[in-house]
Amino acid sequence: MNNQPHIHIGKLIQQKVKEKKISITDFADKICCVRENVYHIFKSPTIDIRKLEHISNVLDYDFVKDVYLKHRYNYNAYPTEINIKISDIKNIDDYHYIFEKIKDIENFITSQKA
Repeated sequence: MNNQPHIHIGKLIQQKVKEKKISITDFADKICCVRENVYHIFKSPTIDIRKLEHISNVLDYDFVKDVYLKHRYNYNAYPTEINIKISDIKNIDDYHYIFEKIKDIENFITSQKA
């Protein structure tokens, strides 16, 4: 059974938009959608990785690293050699690389809890 805390990505995106002091209209324009869709994103507990990549670029914030690692594991001592920027993702091989690094981090965290 998975005892990990639930991550509501929409709420986290909404929080970052507020922190960056970006209006909903401006944010909608930057992610190429209408205001109504922004509110749907805020209400959604999940998101497509490509949409998250685009939002990460717009907000200049690495949701993959922060959400998946910090929020999911509530853990701040990551291996120092892992530094993934969403803007560096150019193709499917980059995604595979990231997911392999995430597996490495999961293994690292698991070993620290043992």
